[in-house]
Amino acid sequence: MINNNRGTYKKNDSFKEVNKGCIGRTLKFGVVIILLLILASISVPSERRMKEAVINSSIICVMANLQHAEDESDDIVRNIKAMVTSVDPKLEKSLTSMKFYHQLNTIKIYPHALYSTARIHNVAHPSGTRVAIGIFGIIIPTVSMSDFLLRTDVIRKEYKNGEIIVNKPAVDTETEHLYDDDYNPYELGKQPRDLTPLEEE
Repeated sequence: MINNNRGTYKKNDSFKEVNKGCIGRTLKFGVVIILLLILASISVPSERRMKEAVINSSIICVMANLQHAEDESDDIVRNIKAMVTSVDPKLEKSLTSMKFYHQLNTIKIYPHALYSTARIHNVAHPSGTRVAIGIFGIIIPTVSMSDFLLRTDVIRKEYKNGEIIVNKPAVDTETEHLYDDDYNPYELGKQPRDLTPLEEE
């Protein structure tokens, strides 16, 4: 009896050989990579989500540093925490430090084909410093206290035209009486009034 399925068997054997061979493995790997690229491109976090994640991580950073100064290892742990927890929106409004945070810092989102990055721009980082990356729908914050400003103080005496940058979570109000009523110590370029006593004639 003649087997009419001999050609079919040969095709199946050839397909199995290719599938198990180097070409087959390369094709499978290529398909997986293409699927991952497509998934990454359609799951890039939105600009709103990126900004909310940066602000959320910044608030947690400020609150942590109010208790004690933190180092790089603390930053890593805190940013991981910020990925899975969100602070109460009312807390942002109640923190005086966050008021100056928004005045002195600008969050900009830079979308890319497969991911998105967030950078904070201020006078200390004119070109911006990266504080978050979003990929596959996940936003990974990398915020540290040195990335943003909470206040600036004016350098006095011979350095009158410069500013000294101080990053403190708490706002110092003890020296408010040294300035004119319309003087804003957080507005760059303005100087405190001259307190040098007049010489007696």
